Amino acid sequence: MLRLFFGLSLLLLTPVVAWAEVGQIESFSGQVRVLSAEGSAEAARVGLAIDIGDLVETGAGAKARIRLNDDSVFAVSPNSSFEIDAFAFDPSGTDTHIMQASVLKGAFKFATGKVGSGKKKRSISLMNATVGIRGTQLIGINDEISEVILLTGQIDVATALGQQTLSLANQAISIDAAGLLSE
Repeated sequence: MLRLFFGLSLLLLTPVVAWAEVGQIESFSGQVRVLSAEGSAEAARVGLAIDIGDLVETGAGAKARIRLNDDSVFAVSPNSSFEIDAFAFDPSGTDTHIMQASVLKGAFKFATGKVGSGKKKRSISLMNATVGIRGTQLIGINDEISEVILLTGQIDVATALGQQTLSLANQAISIDAAGLLSE
């Protein structure tokens, strides 16, 4: 009995490391795969969990829609890849709301969910800029010249060369490879 108690005590004191699910694939078409942070690859399926550090890749003619746990939605077009770099959402209403993602290539659409309300830490990194998000819907493409179009809400687009705030529906900005911003 003492050994059982000692064994259970050790088990309870041992830290458990696990990646938390931050969302799921809601829909997809074509060849879509998820590369885990550990290096394994899995073909997309509806309901497949997306964890921090997972890379979602779409092939030619493919697209995917990922719903995060705060009801934010990422939609990615053909030949795109993105990952969630950081995510924290406390549905009890505390200020623990973080969403940081990287669009590594291709076109995307993003709509904020519950993390989008208020002044929280939300951003999407492109190869040449970072887009700070405030209760927003936007579309963009990440390429040598990246473009972002604000649909609703407000965004701050920042590079090493400057920053610009977009707050009007359908307002657009281009970012060249060097990080120069232009409307």
